[in-house]
Amino acid sequence: MLTVIVIAGPAALTVIAHAQLRKNSVDGETASLKTARGLAAVVVIYVKAVEGVVEVLGGFPDRWPRGRGQATQTASMRTTAADGHRPLRRPRWAGVLRATRSSLGGTGVSAAGLRPPTPCKHPPHVKGTPMRLTRRLAAAAALTAALFAGILASAAPATALSPCAGYSPPDYCFAEPAPPSAPTGLKATAVLQTTVSLTWGLANTSNALTVTRTVSGVVSTFALAAGSTSFTDKSAPAGAKISYAIYASACNRFGCTDGAPATTQVTTHPVPASPVGFASGAAVCNTWYCPKTPPVYTMRGWAIDWDTTAPIQVALIEDGTRTLTTLTANAGFSSWSLTGNPAKGNHSVCAVALSVGGGWNTTLGCYTYYTPGAPSAATSLTATAYGTYATLAFTDTANDEDGYYLQRSTDTGASWLQVGSQYAALTGTGTRRTVTDYSSVPLGTCYRILMVNRYGQTPSAAACTS
Repeated sequence: MLTVIVIAGPAALTVIAHAQLRKNSVDGETASLKTARGLAAVVVIYVKAVEGVVEVLGGFPDRWPRGRGQATQTASMRTTAADGHRPLRRPRWAGVLRATRSSLGGTGVSAAGLRPPTPCKHPPHVKGTPMRLTRRLAAAAALTAALFAGILASAAPATALSPCAGYSPPDYCFAEPAPPSAPTGLKATAVLQTTVSLTWGLANTSNALTVTRTVSGVVSTFALAAGSTSFTDKSAPAGAKISYAIYASACNRFGCTDGAPATTQVTTHPVPASPVGFASGAAVCNTWYCPKTPPVYTMRGWAIDWDTTAPIQVALIEDGTRTLTTLTANAGFSSWSLTGNPAKGNHSVCAVALSVGGGWNTTLGCYTYYTPGAPSAATSLTATAYGTYATLAFTDTANDEDGYYLQRSTDTGASWLQVGSQYAALTGTGTRRTVTDYSSVPLGTCYRILMVNRYGQTPSAAACTS
């Protein structure tokens, strides 16, 4: 029985100490130290109890029946005192207890409490099978308790644990997690007919993600793995306005909390789709001569037909007539050194993307250019002869002349002779002007006005004197 007490006692105290330290560890160093000291005092009391039991059972060795392994009583044990009683023998465990008291010094326990009991005249008899306490067992009991007390008394302060790890956690330990932050920078990187690609950024990559698609009030949900930063919707309806929202969810064993969503809106392309794009043109010049005649220009831009992923054709329509030049648009296109219409005046060329999926052809853009040339001829000429001179009146219709000449012919226009020097250019158009030939000419002499510029010269119709 004593063996059980010796072993079970320190074990039980160890369990109690562990529970007390866990319970008070959250409160910090002071409570843990107080608990350790209190348990050390309990251990000291336990040691006293063990000593008392040992002293009672070991104080009367002459009453123990001999058994196997028991030593024969010595002569001193059989000697009877003068009062008729046998003298008490010094207990075998006295040396062990002295060592124990020394190891527990400073605990506040008086050594007087560990004295052996006063012997009585009639020691009690041990009933039944006697218990035998050896020195080894008594030493083990006292040493175990002393060691345990020393450990508790000198234990370092406990490190603070989470309140949720104690035996009485607060209510918030059973709550759902806080909502995670919303994804950042959500944008659509590609919007086709039935495919939409999205990208975004995340502050926390450990939370699961959810994407919702809303079309005319109908919501579709897509679950994504934690840390995802892109999503491609391959089942988007064509020609529809779509709202996308993406949010993160934080979960624990008590539930999940959804964070705030990031949203964006797109419009997918219809089926069939007409091409889309842009085009512009520019003149090709050099420092010696610009503009050229006929002019040279370039057309560039981009074109996409959502009905196909292959390149599409871009036709050039000049002054309403399709040219022989057809460009290929693989998204972008460009063409250099296109020769314009040589006829003088303004011209327009347009780039038209040709549909391949049943939509309409799309005009991507137009370029207007001017082809320079010789000035326009003068009109409304009248010639009048006055004997010693003749006059010629005309109307100016050119606005790009560098000047003009007066010419006459005496052989009904077979040959022409320049009269005088070049006249200065007239401003604007519609000006009525009169010039004079100070020569005596016969009747029937014909006159004309020759308009000139750097691109050429243009004679007017002839007017003859009568």
